[in-house]
Amino acid sequence: MEKLSKEIQLFIFLFSVTIQVFSTSQMDFYKKAMQFENQGKLTEAIRNYKVFLKNSRQTVIKEKVQLKIARLTTDINQKDKEYQLFFDQYSQSPYIYIAYFELAQVYLLTNQIITAKKYFKKLTAISTGTPYWQKSLIEIAKIEILLKNYGEAIKIFYQLLENIEDYEDVGEIYYHLGITMLNQKLMDDAEEYFLITAGSFSLSARAPTALLQLIILYMDTERYGEAKEGTKILGELYPDSIEYLDAKKRVKKIAPTVKNESIALINLNENQSLKEKIINKIAADLKESTHLNEVANTAKPGLNGYYLQLGYYSSPENAQLQIEQLREQKKIDDVFWAKTVSSYNKKTFYRIVAGPFSNRDQAMKRMIELKEKQIESIILELIKIYE
Repeated sequence: MEKLSKEIQLFIFLFSVTIQVFSTSQMDFYKKAMQFENQGKLTEAIRNYKVFLKNSRQTVIKEKVQLKIARLTTDINQKDKEYQLFFDQYSQSPYIYIAYFELAQVYLLTNQIITAKKYFKKLTAISTGTPYWQKSLIEIAKIEILLKNYGEAIKIFYQLLENIEDYEDVGEIYYHLGITMLNQKLMDDAEEYFLITAGSFSLSARAPTALLQLIILYMDTERYGEAKEGTKILGELYPDSIEYLDAKKRVKKIAPTVKNESIALINLNENQSLKEKIINKIAADLKESTHLNEVANTAKPGLNGYYLQLGYYSSPENAQLQIEQLREQKKIDDVFWAKTVSSYNKKTFYRIVAGPFSNRDQAMKRMIELKEKQIESIILELIKIYE
């Protein structure tokens, strides 16, 4: 019995030594991998990390190492496979959200936006109640803007505004609502959202960018006094910003005799009723995305349908000049200007439109024809009878 006990003790001792040697050997691969990584020798680092993974029993370290391998891999197809290994083997890892977000961002940065959207959607499905849910939804909405799916983008922004209060993210949402409207040439709506971003989220990263977008909008619509005032505000609030340098270059083109005109930044935090009104307005935009509801000087009474918007001006003279150029130089005859009264500041603008078209498909066909002539346009639906 005593002899057996000694043999057992010897076995335990030898087994323990073997485990220690094995463990030390595995940790050597891990240390080597880290050294190669620090030296920028990524291929060697990955090879040693994989040897460590193959034999290590330390789950917590293994999931970190697999994620590190995915991050270090440069080939995007192989990188995807490494992330998939992480998703499959460590689905309960606390790093699962950041791993999905990273992979989606990789595809976004390589301009593979459909694949990026797919991974952001997968992340939203598993991350409800975490910051990753809202951040991934914002990224999806931004992709929808790139794809010109403006209704889908607005739908996501509305959902987010109904559910989150994060300062930076809400500022980001209002800024991109402005971009959504700007891309549709809905200038008064774009102006309002940029004013909200700059006025309600002045400490956010998007505030100076929103002011710059306002200045560009004012320049494009010939509101030069407001462009100068916007530049002044930008310089006072963000004097060292790239946006201010950009704005100063733009307003140099304005005649010195043009006087500054006041701009009223919108602070929703000080006006709850206005905030509710804006949310309701976004909800309404979900039902009717883009439409033309102004009076046109040459349209027949009672004529509804689809139109293409080719421009947006602050004076009828400039709008008419553009129409004449389109007719003479581009041989486009079915254009006229439509008077628009801004729902935000009650100022009058003049849209250049072509049409009417009896359905959206006809309008789309004409849009393609105009694009071939290097003329950009958007589809508007006339929902109010001309008066």
